[in-house]
Amino acid sequence: DDIYYFEKQENAIELSKNNIEEIVNNLKKIKKIYKKDMDIEWALCNNELYILQARPITTLNYNDIIVLDNSNIVENYPNISLPLTQSSAKILYSMTFTNIFKELLGDNEIKKHSNIFDNVVESVNGRVYYIISNWYSFFQFLPFSKKIIRIWQDMLGVIDKKVIYRENKISIYLKFKLFFKAITLLFKNNKNMKYIEKEYAFLKKKHNEKMISKKIYTNKELLDSMYNVIVEGCKLGALALVNDMYAFIFTSLVKKLSKNKEYENEINEYISNISNLESMKLVSKINEVTKNIQLDEKIYSEFININTNDEFFIFMEKYKDNSNVKSIEQYINLYGDRVLEELKWETKTYRTDPILLVQKIKNNDGIEKTLKTNKSINSKEELITLSNIRYKFFLKWCIKNAIKGIAQREMARLNRTRTFGMVREYILQISENFVKKGIINHKEDIFYLTYKELEDYINNQNIQNIGLKEIIIKRKEEYKDFEKIPAYSRIVFAGKISDKKIHSDTLVNYEKSDILLGTPVSSGSVIGECLIIEDIKDIKNIKNKILITKTTDPGWAFLLNDAIGLISERGSLLSHTAIISRELGVPAVVNVKNATSILKNGDKIKIDANKGEVEVL
Repeated sequence: DDIYYFEKQENAIELSKNNIEEIVNNLKKIKKIYKKDMDIEWALCNNELYILQARPITTLNYNDIIVLDNSNIVENYPNISLPLTQSSAKILYSMTFTNIFKELLGDNEIKKHSNIFDNVVESVNGRVYYIISNWYSFFQFLPFSKKIIRIWQDMLGVIDKKVIYRENKISIYLKFKLFFKAITLLFKNNKNMKYIEKEYAFLKKKHNEKMISKKIYTNKELLDSMYNVIVEGCKLGALALVNDMYAFIFTSLVKKLSKNKEYENEINEYISNISNLESMKLVSKINEVTKNIQLDEKIYSEFININTNDEFFIFMEKYKDNSNVKSIEQYINLYGDRVLEELKWETKTYRTDPILLVQKIKNNDGIEKTLKTNKSINSKEELITLSNIRYKFFLKWCIKNAIKGIAQREMARLNRTRTFGMVREYILQISENFVKKGIINHKEDIFYLTYKELEDYINNQNIQNIGLKEIIIKRKEEYKDFEKIPAYSRIVFAGKISDKKIHSDTLVNYEKSDILLGTPVSSGSVIGECLIIEDIKDIKNIKNKILITKTTDPGWAFLLNDAIGLISERGSLLSHTAIISRELGVPAVVNVKNATSILKNGDKIKIDANKGEVEVL
């Protein structure tokens, strides 16, 4: 209701904000009169609005409403994602949820409800969304589904709480069976998380052995290896998803039992502010690597003159026995896949393009934010005093499990990033082979193909008769158009999902406000200058700026290390960036509606992240 999108076609008049508001208000009145969705034609003459025609929309299929929502998933796939990433996301999410519900429901029920499990996410206008109506459908299978849906919505930052789903019935017997299996999975959660740690390490070891061997693999062998990593990763990802629910449930219980609203921020910080997170170590490690390489002036002078990936590899070979140089290799092995937009195959990482790491080290001044060690609430006992004393022992147990679940969630997400890194290496190897044979023009072109097109081509299916180069040229044109379309947070379809075809500019109108409200996730207060981040490729100097963004992803740890504050249009208490913000002591407010439209680069603002307020000074 606060932002109106309209498409300005060539030579059309420019609508004013008053024009738009008058049109929208009349359209709302008409819908209210007819009590249904209407197709309305209007005209402006001498700045006066005329309604020409209004008729019911008869082509909408209200019995098959499909709701797409980017809550939380936009953290994994922000902005435009290319076809290979989009098509793979569908496979990954489908496999992961099929694995977890197969454990709970069995093969027969999964086949019966394949329409849900095969359609967990969808891509529209070049962006990835949850098919949230299907999520609500399979939540019906779970015990206490209404409560679980509310917890899930809160923890993932779902803004529109309306629940729309297709009815899917299962027998009472199966519901009881599922209930006990779900409880068993939750009780085995900590044991399972230790198991997946070992399995991820084993998966990585097998991959490394394959990569360093001198054997030349065929595209079919590379594709098979890639698929095997995806399959294994999804099995482990299913167990990690159980841990997510484990963390959500115990965090929700702690918040419910700790009823003193005056200390809500302190309680949030206590349960989420966990020292020695594995995913936080990359910030301190990059400073350690910088200091190591600076110790030898001769080596450092050569290092800062590296300008290409090839020059980097020559440098690393030359100093392969130097322990300080080895620390660079160790960093890439551990954290080389953790970058901005790390879950997109097309993203360049420190592993695939180490020149990015060279640039990071060159620009690193070695100053690291001090991780917070003193909490407002210093112990569980102090937290208990803020709560109902009757639940003392139960609350202690909930706090312990909430903290454990959050720490395990961060570790699982880092391991997921490493798995994506393995798959990316196989894709790039296939791409190199394609370029050598003239199948595609450039290495990056492979990302404009879908997973099925890649698979069919390598397996000599019908697509061999279609030129991949022609497909890629057409897709590149389509994606130029997608960039003009707003990144809608929720889209509702009646019956069929389709892309929006647009060949015009899209304009945005909004109401200016001096006070913006959101959800505080990392306490503190700071005054500074705004920097709107719409595309990470355009990021320049972020030092001592307050970052304003639609959403964030796990790779933002480096950006937050240099920033003094964060405002995001999306996010939740347990999002990766919320946790990193708290660890680094960066005041942060999420769910600030229309922040990137209302605030402008250079605006001086004040964040009060204790109250969730943003003031334009």
